[in-house]
Amino acid sequence: MDMKRIVVLLIGILSLSSCEKDDRVEPENNNETSLATIKQTLYAYSYGNLSNFGREWNVIDFDPNGNIVKESIYPTLDYNSNVNVARTTTYTYKNNVLVEYRDWNWRYVNTYKDGKLSIKDIYNSNGLSRRYSYQYKGGVLESEYEYFLNFDEPSIKKHYTYEGGKISIIDIDYSSIDNGQLVYTYDERGNLLTEVYKIPSKGTSTLQIDNKYEYDSNGRISVKLFKESITRYRATYKYIDDTNLISEVYYEKNLSGDTFDNWAVVKYEYIYK
Repeated sequence: MDMKRIVVLLIGILSLSSCEKDDRVEPENNNETSLATIKQTLYAYSYGNLSNFGREWNVIDFDPNGNIVKESIYPTLDYNSNVNVARTTTYTYKNNVLVEYRDWNWRYVNTYKDGKLSIKDIYNSNGLSRRYSYQYKGGVLESEYEYFLNFDEPSIKKHYTYEGGKISIIDIDYSSIDNGQLVYTYDERGNLLTEVYKIPSKGTSTLQIDNKYEYDSNGRISVKLFKESITRYRATYKYIDDTNLISEVYYEKNLSGDTFDNWAVVKYEYIYK
């Protein structure tokens, strides 16, 4: 897996879930050193003051080939929530191809055909729990089928439509409920703006993702506005010199109206070997 694929895998680990883990870092390896670890430390505000004591937030470890071998990620910005527990995932590769990964009590096994992911089997302590199969057209993902309970017939079918090389629509055919549709929009730089879930039979639409961006003179994201559950955040990015490496992200939380209050600062550390 080359660095570009790392960037795709990492896309955002840094903006926390809709803190979306979609601000990706693009470190560069060379013949003498390679990136071993990215560490993020969160410093919270309390009564308007930034704490001097940081808490480990996210940690990503790489092998010498640039593959992610382990990551420990908190899914939301609400660090103190009882349900916000770090999720640790370990990855296994064969010839630089991801063949298996594990988190908590789940094991995910990938099968490939003609260089494309064709089947993903998901196991828990009771055995095979779920299966996904994928079909491609012209080398691009066209359909996805999800099997659970009954492994003879898919419970969910998804069909992908693209525009400008980006997924624009996912049509979802459910076996037991009304069919749905996910519709995506992007800005001129290709970053995700909105995700809307529609139920055509009912004529309903639900805005699930709503992002806005500002960019600096180097084309890097300088500010991102996003929602996490019902809370809106503003993230301001700082970079290491003229690179795409994030040095820190300053988060503000929207409490009411148009007012944002200081929330946290996440600082990044890059460890090479």
